[in-house]
Amino acid sequence: MVQVLHLLSREPDLQAARSAEAIRLAAAGRLNLTVRTMGAGGDSNWRNTVHAAAALRLGAGPGFDVAHVWDEAALVAAAAGGLPVIFSPSELPARAGLPWATIRCRNVQVVTCTAAVRDACVRRGVPSRRCHMVLPPVDFDRIPRRRDASLRSAMGFSESDFVVLAPGESTPVANHRAAVHAVSILHVLDRSYRILLWGRGRDAPQMTWLARRLRQPSLVTLADRALGRSVDFEDLLAAADLALVTASAAAPTAPLAVCMAAGLPIAAAESTATSELLHDAKNAALVPSRPRLLAKRVLELREDRVQATRLGRTAREDARRRFDPVRFVGEYQKLYECAAGIGSPSHQKLTTCL
Repeated sequence: MVQVLHLLSREPDLQAARSAEAIRLAAAGRLNLTVRTMGAGGDSNWRNTVHAAAALRLGAGPGFDVAHVWDEAALVAAAAGGLPVIFSPSELPARAGLPWATIRCRNVQVVTCTAAVRDACVRRGVPSRRCHMVLPPVDFDRIPRRRDASLRSAMGFSESDFVVLAPGESTPVANHRAAVHAVSILHVLDRSYRILLWGRGRDAPQMTWLARRLRQPSLVTLADRALGRSVDFEDLLAAADLALVTASAAAPTAPLAVCMAAGLPIAAAESTATSELLHDAKNAALVPSRPRLLAKRVLELREDRVQATRLGRTAREDARRRFDPVRFVGEYQKLYECAAGIGSPSHQKLTTCL
């Protein structure tokens, strides 16, 4: 049985958390899996990159066959510790620096969620045979089945408000600023247009600052702040009327996948990544990434409920087919076995076909 180490250096984002959880839940009887965390609140012998690498080099704990990491610090620690590494970045590291030197090492396999990001890795010098694509899983049991009026009310929305959800954490690649600008155009005309953000990510405070600068203090709602407690991202789907995706090609795929699974109508800015999963007039409304065009699409979907419902229904069907947790875990198990020297699945077998 393959001995797998899951190593993380910080609180994982939505994509890393749900991916790691899916593998852990399926591990019994198939993998021997150990989880270690670095940094404040982490395991005592794994306080930072140096300590973690030393622990692995000196054989602290079981002898691991492969390390699966989701962030840059854990990547460097696992590679320095001498283990074969599976790296599943939610966002690619900056173009220069130690992480890319580490990624190019022979013992690192990179797994992305889109062909666009996989191709970016190849352009940055990672051999194509070590770049794979596996679509993220969706835990459909987490997806709400109906609208939650009490949750909307708790966050300060009325029944007449039209709540636009910008998916995932607020990070530079998520580009929630563009979503705020788009909804602000509609908010000037009709104050019932509101934008809902999860409230996580380093750019989240800037979104409320932007709303104040636009003199629209009720425009932006951060869910965690409005509720006074942490909330799962999936729970927010029951409070939203539409999802507005403005992310760049480098953004995580999981937040979009969750919105598709919920059957939310989706308006999205065109990118090489969104075009892999979304198709205009079939399962989403796609436009160039310009706030006025995005605002126009949101307005059209609000006014045409028949089209909005149809797009949401098709998106949900596509999500069921594409984001299957069983297939996700199976593909990672093949990667673990390959990295550990048990079998040698081909690149094509490790690539999820779209």
